[in-house]
Amino acid sequence: MIRSAIYELSASQDPVRIAAAFFEKTVQIWDVQSITKIGEFPTVFCGGAANLALSPSAEVLVAGLSKHRGRLAGYNVSSGALLWERSLIYPSLLRFSPSGK
Repeated sequence: MIRSAIYELSASQDPVRIAAAFFEKTVQIWDVQSITKIGEFPTVFCGGAANLALSPSAEVLVAGLSKHRGRLAGYNVSSGALLWERSLIYPSLLRFSPSGK
């Protein structure tokens, strides 16, 4: 059970989905039109530096751990599966371009 409030949000364009990150390093994916939670999975997320980005197509979520030995991780939104992980010192302001790159 998640015991904290939402720490950070990110939205996709089409379909409209919201990724909600919690302090417990958990992300929930919500369908905006039906107001339904469609997924939940653990991440490396650590808030405070805009470290959450949902692709425009809602297929990929990128989350960051903003520390001296920081990390970025990409996740498949449908399954929550880890797609990739990379080291990056103090990642911040994560965003996708409108094309999804």
